[in-house]
Amino acid sequence: DLELVDAITSLSRVVSVLRPILKEKPEHVLDALEVLEVQLQKNGNMSDLELSDHVKTCIQNLHSLTHRNKSMGDQAKAEICNIVENGIFIFSRDGLKVDCSELSFNEEHLWDLRSHAFLTLGNKGSLQGGITVTVESPSQTFIQLITAAQ
Repeated sequence: DLELVDAITSLSRVVSVLRPILKEKPEHVLDALEVLEVQLQKNGNMSDLELSDHVKTCIQNLHSLTHRNKSMGDQAKAEICNIVENGIFIFSRDGLKVDCSELSFNEEHLWDLRSHAFLTLGNKGSLQGGITVTVESPSQTFIQLITAAQ
């Protein structure tokens, strides 16, 4: 479902912008706005209007996101581990594809899994400054692989 993929992507973008504000716990509104401005710039110069559109998408799809996240958890973890351990990455003019055993994952599904991995990892999943060398989990490895393939 394309709307759900958009909602997951929006949720990932909102989390990446707002998490640092919640983590820093600024004492004054102006301090929070400064952190927000920095985070918007770090996220591809996202405008505040674009951020509000992402929040709106999340709110409109809250039930679907909640249901999808709960039901996808174990399946996504299994798929991510399978991709990290057995995946063969295929790059073509049509985009990225990963073959694993009898399964094949297209680029749209890979990005959906990547967003899910970011959400489940929280701060540990951030890849500031490029790809990290230390790997702590299959989800982090997966995020690194998909980000590098971009």
